[in-house]
Amino acid sequence: MCPACIVIDSQEKKFLSHPGSTFGGIIISKNSNSISGISEIFESFEEYLKKNGFTYALIKNTNQIFCKDNVNLLDYYFYKNGYFNYDELSFAFDFKKWRIDDVYMNFKQKTRNLYRSSLKNGLILKQISEKNEIKDFYSILCESLKKYDTI
Repeated sequence: MCPACIVIDSQEKKFLSHPGSTFGGIIISKNSNSISGISEIFESFEEYLKKNGFTYALIKNTNQIFCKDNVNLLDYYFYKNGYFNYDELSFAFDFKKWRIDDVYMNFKQKTRNLYRSSLKNGLILKQISEKNEIKDFYSILCESLKKYDTI
């Protein structure tokens, strides 16, 4: 499974990981995270692209820091088959090691004001894992995408 959309641009049919999201590449189950499993997934993906006439594919794989298991094998298959790699996430750090005030003082004044305002309006930062939380988040995401005409 891979959350994506089809875009027709300049007579080209493009397969794009969901636009507007930072990542959302191929989702791999634990049972498939092996050489044979990844090989089968990749071959199926390539076959799907060819069968459906795609001339371009952009996959925003999930960065390793967000994964429980190693995803380097999938990256290798993309590289081996001529795909180019670029990272949108280039820097991450553990907030537990820093006081939030120290971090947020590095942002521009406008950004700090927006952050304070969002906290006053009930912004909650947390990891979601329950099915109902994921559904709620997805609903908010869809509303936001419609509001900004990005669907």
